[in-house]
Amino acid sequence: AQAAYTNAFECAINCGFGFFRVTTKEISKDGDVEPRIKIIENPLTVMLDPNAKEPDFSDMKRCFVLDVMRQTDFERKYPKATKRSFSPQDAGIAPGWLEGQNIMVAEYWRIDDYDEDGEGGTVTQYITNGFEILDTTEWPGSRIPIISVLGKKMYIPQGDQMLRMYYSMVRLARPCQKMLAYIASQEAEEYGMAPRAPIMGYVGQFETDEEAWNDLNKVPRSRIMIDPVVDQSSGQILPPPTRLPFVPNYAAYEAGFERWRRSLQAAMGISALPTSAQRRNEKSGVALEKIQTEQAVGSFHFTDNFDRSLENAGRQINELITKVLDTERQVAVRNPDETHALMKIVPGGGGQAAEQSAQGGTSDAQDEVFDPTKGEFDVTISTGPSYQSQREEATQFADMIVGELRNLPIPDPQKATLLSLAIKLRSEEHTSELQSRQ
Repeated sequence: AQAAYTNAFECAINCGFGFFRVTTKEISKDGDVEPRIKIIENPLTVMLDPNAKEPDFSDMKRCFVLDVMRQTDFERKYPKATKRSFSPQDAGIAPGWLEGQNIMVAEYWRIDDYDEDGEGGTVTQYITNGFEILDTTEWPGSRIPIISVLGKKMYIPQGDQMLRMYYSMVRLARPCQKMLAYIASQEAEEYGMAPRAPIMGYVGQFETDEEAWNDLNKVPRSRIMIDPVVDQSSGQILPPPTRLPFVPNYAAYEAGFERWRRSLQAAMGISALPTSAQRRNEKSGVALEKIQTEQAVGSFHFTDNFDRSLENAGRQINELITKVLDTERQVAVRNPDETHALMKIVPGGGGQAAEQSAQGGTSDAQDEVFDPTKGEFDVTISTGPSYQSQREEATQFADMIVGELRNLPIPDPQKATLLSLAIKLRSEEHTSELQSRQ
């Protein structure tokens, strides 16, 4: 899942939109399946419903996901297809679906039979090659399981319409980047011109030692000869050749480069990075969170949209749990403190299994028992410092209490209690650190 999240978020940063999908995977020969997160590598293969209104497109009723495969691979994957070989004439029947030895295969998702609020519909996946429907699958969820991670949304007038456009983080920084590239190229050109400054002289002064004059900017020489040339009007010998002075504009280029660099940061919503001293001294979770918050202020729409995408995926997985986890099994779970454990899934028998577990029956007493058919569940997404940062923050707080304990205006018994609590906190932190290393 992490690879899918990272790819989708990077695509949103780089090109304005990225995607991943919710799917199911068979985990046993008995047909048991579990929800899974799967990557969509190329965001340009997804075509969303333009009529969707929600910021995360969770209400879309149509969606295409395109894939290109070789005709030989197509024949192996879809042996029951009516049309398995394609001729050049077929390109006119389904233009855009055939290109050389490759064929376009598309997933077409649609929701039918939904109510006025867009809820309660039937989600169906169709596989087509542009000529026929190759496969039809009914999805157990109520939403199309294509999750979008979007960039900055803007409405652009075009004729009589307003187009909804999604911009990447770098889109608005393109003019600034062009100026940076121009300044850098100009500076590099002047660096290259510095040793090749031209030498100006009269015609006839370079004939005797012409080869040396031609290579003067490349080959260092201790001496070089010139031919004397007489001014016909005055009879005086003309002065020797002179090198034109060259004063590069390095200072101006550096000032311009710095200006446009800051403009680029402003266009991308990026503030100045903390200094190395700040990064060494500010180690607590609060300090790190403040630095990250400052960095994210100008690009909040990307992180907010990503959180919406995670919430959309979480709600879809939450819905699938009660539908696909229909057999008894054990699943791995991760706790809020980033430790791992096993949970026993017992559909329809959670109460009985829990009672057996408590009485030392057949169930493992160390396993948490969960019945997905009972109760109602919801999904919340929160962002903040990691568990490691929280532990470091608690440790720093304990150290501060110990250092200032003598100056606190409280009775000695309370000071002793605070000291014991701080020592206990530091001891727990040390134990947790050793366990994580092991």
